[in-house]
Amino acid sequence: MRVMSIGKIPESSGTETDELFRLLVTHVKDYAIFMLSPEGFVTTWNDGAERIKGYSSEEIIGKHFSIFYRSKDVLAGKPEEALRQALAHGTYEDTGWRKRKDDSLFFANVVYSAIKNDRGEHVGYCKVTRDVTERMRADEALKELMQQREDFVATLAHDLKTPVRAANMAIKFMLDGDLGAITEQQDAMLSTMLQSNQDMYKLVVTLLDVYRYDSGNKELNLSLNDLSPAIHNLVEELRPFAESRQISIDLVLPLTSAPVICDIDEIRRVMQNLLDNAIKYTPPGGLVSVQLQQSLDATTVLFRDNGNGIPLDEQALLFERFRAPAASGRDYASTGLGLYLCRKIVEFHGGSITCESQPRAGSTFSFILKNAS
Repeated sequence: MRVMSIGKIPESSGTETDELFRLLVTHVKDYAIFMLSPEGFVTTWNDGAERIKGYSSEEIIGKHFSIFYRSKDVLAGKPEEALRQALAHGTYEDTGWRKRKDDSLFFANVVYSAIKNDRGEHVGYCKVTRDVTERMRADEALKELMQQREDFVATLAHDLKTPVRAANMAIKFMLDGDLGAITEQQDAMLSTMLQSNQDMYKLVVTLLDVYRYDSGNKELNLSLNDLSPAIHNLVEELRPFAESRQISIDLVLPLTSAPVICDIDEIRRVMQNLLDNAIKYTPPGGLVSVQLQQSLDATTVLFRDNGNGIPLDEQALLFERFRAPAASGRDYASTGLGLYLCRKIVEFHGGSITCESQPRAGSTFSFILKNAS
């Protein structure tokens, strides 16, 4: 409960100050503020309590506060537990359904405070209740709306896979000459269409996987894997792309490496995304370094580049979905899903992924996985 400053209170006797405070509490409308005896019986009642709970002071004073709880909560001992917690810790906060006089329910935020006198003797409790039903329902409506959005995206992405794949097959037939000879100009146009469709297909697959990870429905195919061969093969696959951009790749692998428990296909997706980004965002003539480091307990895979780096205020957005930073010199379009999916994959493996970068000093992306025990 927020307390607003109303200026300096004039000097007065303790009795006058107590009366001012009583009047202030009595006329608060948005909070039910009342006192309980040590046994839990209502001893005071304010206007807010009458408005929220429906009882007048004459009707409720002397009644046990368990009257505000649902029957099943009373049987479960929740009223007594609230008082025990407040007495043990000084205060206790709870949220849940409470009853009004007419038996209608409202969702309440409740704070109990144990009250002691000057001699340290327990003399009762102060109970502050706020009706947060509308806020709770608004939160639920927002969650439902977000879930509907996620379900829509997942359904749309799933339904797009089939026509995009069919279009890719048709274009490949034409490029292979299975439907008759094509001109050089037609070949160039069809190749561009195929590349665009393949990019779209990758996006659709990524959207589906993001949904599976976010919903907790993604199943990992875990097994013991040595990452060294996977890293080596990946580097060799992407080396021609790097060389086409006049970029060198430096690969550093240990002579022997310990296995990790992982879904090797999913971890390979992470490594491919990080290496592909490092190549894309490194200027011609630059260097990308890929390194596998291992300790007794963990395996770290690092991807360093000597590109333009990423401004500090944009780094916080790197692993959020749909929040791709517009880093200086990074001229590739991005959906903001690649690094987000990398984070979800690594975290599902119980690991972590980070970025260290300085403007004009390059970037280092790395992820850590636990070694098999």
